[in-house]
Amino acid sequence: TVRLWNIESGKQVQLFNGHLSYVYCAKFSPYHRNYHNRNVICYSSNDKTIRFWDVTDNQQWKIFYEHTHCWWCSGSYDKTIRLWDIDKSNSLRIFNGHKGCIRCVAISPLQSAKHNKNDNESNSIGVIDDNGYTISSGSDDKTIRIWDIKKTKQLIEFK
Repeated sequence: TVRLWNIESGKQVQLFNGHLSYVYCAKFSPYHRNYHNRNVICYSSNDKTIRFWDVTDNQQWKIFYEHTHCWWCSGSYDKTIRLWDIDKSNSLRIFNGHKGCIRCVAISPLQSAKHNKNDNESNSIGVIDDNGYTISSGSDDKTIRIWDIKKTKQLIEFK
C-alpha cells in the first residue's frame, strides 16, 4: 500500500493498493510531470512488480512484471538492475554483478536536468534520458557500483 499525504494538514488524501506484498519505495515521476503534465507515482514491491498510478485519476496506469527514449531503472531481489523504456514498457538492459539484493539505485548527476529537477533524491526507482551516463546501485553485498548505461558495464565498485 502507498499512501499520499497532504503535508500542510498532515492528512492522508489517497491510498494506492494493488501490490501483493510490501512496497519498497515510491517516487513521483518527473518525466510524466514535465512532459505530460500528469502526476504519476511509481512504486516497487516485493511481489516483483513496479506500478505506475495516475494520482489525478486515481487509476493504475502501467504494471511492469519483469525486473521513447526516456528510460527509468529499477533494482531487485534477483540481484539485477534493469533499464526500462518508459513509453514502451519494456526492459532494455540488465546489469549483473551484485551478489545481494539491490536496495537502491540512483542516476548520475550527468543526466539532463530537464528530467530530474531534484538531483539529491535517490530511491530504488530513477528516471533518465539519453543524456544520462551512469547508474549507481547499492546492495546487500555491501558494495556500491557505478554502471555505464550504454555499455551495460560496471565501471567502479566500492566495498
